[in-house]
Amino acid sequence: MPKKLFEVRANSFAQFRRALARAQEVLAQDPDVCDPEEFWYRGHDQGVHKLVPRLFRLLEPEQKEKRIFRLHAEATVGHSGSGPFSWDVVYRMQHYGIPTRLLDWTTKPLIAAFFALRTTRSNPCVWVLNPLRLNKANGLETIELAQSKYDFGATFLEKNHPIFHPLAVLPATSGPQNDRLRTQCGRFTAQGVNPGALEEQCSESLARTWLGKTACHELQGILADSNITAGTCQQV
Repeated sequence: MPKKLFEVRANSFAQFRRALARAQEVLAQDPDVCDPEEFWYRGHDQGVHKLVPRLFRLLEPEQKEKRIFRLHAEATVGHSGSGPFSWDVVYRMQHYGIPTRLLDWTTKPLIAAFFALRTTRSNPCVWVLNPLRLNKANGLETIELAQSKYDFGATFLEKNHPIFHPLAVLPATSGPQNDRLRTQCGRFTAQGVNPGALEEQCSESLARTWLGKTACHELQGILADSNITAGTCQQV
């Protein structure tokens, strides 16, 4: 049975900072110690939305995934990559808003807060993830550069070496198409064989901070002062 999710409500910016620090303490207990810079964050403007990639919000996601990859391969010419089902291709697809099994994260809590506050919101929240603990659910001891250890097609499409739970991956940030990744300190989780939401599969790897009205107001001012805007951020 999944462990109970750690949740807290922040009613000011000061409480938001304390809530993140407490979440890090809870998620980094031995043997899953994680440096503060290694935690990942994701903001939701609608708190009811689950941690599910866009592809898996569709019916028959895995059948659609193969068709999407093939259509993308037919429509693009001259792009480098290791093949039609490569990590490079799925990163590019994610960048352009095409449904994939990737879920965007960032190592910067303020960037996550921006996404939690970007629209007319209802119970906004910021998720905190210990990626090391998440990968241990798949029997992995580290967070590897994805394309150096796992072939995307073999792992997720052909399932020669399937990953059951979502996998925390570090994307390569070379190439002009990845400027947004560098700006946002972007990271990804890749949905595994289990189609369920991340919080339903691996709640012990997660914490959630709910943002009260005053916290939202104070954060909006801090985001403006930090020049974190829609022009610099995009999340899928």
